[in-house]
Amino acid sequence: MKKKLIGLVFASAMLVGASMAAGAAPAVSGNDVSGNDVSGNNITTTISGNDEVLRPSDGSNQIVFKGEVETVHLTVTITQSGRIIANPYGLTNSTLGLNPNTTLTPAKIKFENKSDAALSVGLTGAIKLYYDGVESTEDQIKIATENVSGPAGKQLYVQGKISDGNRKYLAGAQGGIESPIIYSEQGTAAESAPVLAAEGTGGKTPASGQGTTSDTIVLELSGSTSYSKISEWKKENKFDVITIYDIKLSEADKASGFIAE
Repeated sequence: MKKKLIGLVFASAMLVGASMAAGAAPAVSGNDVSGNDVSGNNITTTISGNDEVLRPSDGSNQIVFKGEVETVHLTVTITQSGRIIANPYGLTNSTLGLNPNTTLTPAKIKFENKSDAALSVGLTGAIKLYYDGVESTEDQIKIATENVSGPAGKQLYVQGKISDGNRKYLAGAQGGIESPIIYSEQGTAAESAPVLAAEGTGGKTPASGQGTTSDTIVLELSGSTSYSKISEWKKENKFDVITIYDIKLSEADKASGFIAE
């Protein structure tokens, strides 16, 4: 009974379609193909929007979307402040910012992401020493891997901590604050490359759930020096503190978190 009833309804619908007045041309929106329906009525296809209809020589119809590319704007502002001065004897000089408690003056390097995309900043710290080839072992500077002070030989220690510039520091992958970069003669890379949020999109909780994101990082350089009892530091004992950076595009959801100490 149900099958018979459905059949009658369908037949009725077909009859209604067939009874349309001759010459009627209903507008059909979408991707229908122009032609004739079963009643012989001509069907006009109407295409609306920004699509472009092309009718090539082979007679086929095409709908073409002209693809556009949203290009990324990349700008990073890098500034440095301060001076690296070895002060192994704890001298006082207010002009240079020297005092008995500072045996190596601090300095900073700021990376500001002015881009509309997240950026990864790889960092490596290196120290270059200068020798004239005639120094004795005692005269040469040694690079330390931890803070030094007093008469412990001519040693130099430099580290770099990564902050957001607002007293929050890069969160480590295992929790807590990431360890500082310990500068070395061969070059030491940061444990992980901090990912900066796009300009103006910082201050959010990152995917890691630790701290907040930032569109700025500051590499805070600090350290210490010690002296030898038998060989003094001289102006010829020069050295370069070198920071190598590698900036790449990154995904927004990988923005790093920064937490308070």
